[in-house]
Amino acid sequence: MIEKILNNKLLFIGIHIAFGFLGTLPLLPKLYGSLVIIIPVLLIYLSQNKNEEAFILAAYITGAEVFIRMTKGFILYETGKYGVILFLVLGILFGKYKQVFSLQYIFYILLLLLGIVFTQVPGGESIRKAIIFNLGGPIGLGIAAIYFYKRPIKKQEFLNALFFMLLPLFSMLTYMYFKTPDLKEIVFHSEANFATSRRFWTKPSCYCNRFRNVCIVSFYCI
Repeated sequence: MIEKILNNKLLFIGIHIAFGFLGTLPLLPKLYGSLVIIIPVLLIYLSQNKNEEAFILAAYITGAEVFIRMTKGFILYETGKYGVILFLVLGILFGKYKQVFSLQYIFYILLLLLGIVFTQVPGGESIRKAIIFNLGGPIGLGIAAIYFYKRPIKKQEFLNALFFMLLPLFSMLTYMYFKTPDLKEIVFHSEANFATSRRFWTKPSCYCNRFRNVCIVSFYCI
């Protein structure tokens, strides 16, 4: 299926533009948010990660996370992080490449998990949310480091992952076109504007930094 998408790039760009419009309708964002987890799991399992499907699909959900959060398509807010971790772990388990494990990355993850014991959560707040919100990203980075450690990634595979990461951008732009109100009715100020970001408040720099970190870890571990 990955090859079919890559051989019909314009078609799937059009499909994602349609996803952007469908995101304005009720229930459909929830369906999309569920399918971007279920379908990749099946693809990784059936393909046995022969062509780095885990890497490519992890890149896709990284790009789709902002769009799905904007449309409230995830059941859990941090599902994007769960998805990346799940896909890469499946890639390690089912892949043809004999994974080379690095002790420093495993030790790094163990230290993060050990930190949970010393975490103090203010009264009234969810322990699960507090831990996942703060540790989900670092643990995901550790899993990515383990996955990419000494793994040969071809230039074309890296470019394919970038293409998959950009696909949800077309959905986001279409969604914003239909949902953004008239700019004359908006009062602009120095803070994040919920009206133009569809109530998605996370700064774009956070996702730029996340993408930068993934690229650095990928090239360093290769």
